[in-house]
Amino acid sequence: MINVGLIDFKIKSEDKLNPEIKTNWLEALRNGKIRQAHKQLCSLADYDENTGTGLKMCCLGVYEYVTDKNADIHEMQDCSLPYELNMESHFQDTWCKDENGICGNITTFLAYSNDNGATFEEIANWIEENL
Repeated sequence: MINVGLIDFKIKSEDKLNPEIKTNWLEALRNGKIRQAHKQLCSLADYDENTGTGLKMCCLGVYEYVTDKNADIHEMQDCSLPYELNMESHFQDTWCKDENGICGNITTFLAYSNDNGATFEEIANWIEENL
């Protein structure tokens, strides 16, 4: 369970994630192919281009990776927050949702949870239950 002492989000049904995006994000968080990174979207320190192994991302990096077909992991590795990629429609730290249905306040919560001890499985369980 994610327990970071933050807001108890009340997600309205119209603010829920697109079901296909949610399924893809949950699968990527749970399948073990991407290891968890902290305080950065993407780490290529252990990444092997030939085998595709060793990729590390935070939960929001995984979201970007599975929802943006043009996501560049090399560009993502130097970013600590999604807005550093200049993604106009993704992850603006505002209180409105992007085109996939994720809200700025939720991204802040997820980033904080990711960087402060919540595992991918715990984050995925929260996403599954709340988004």
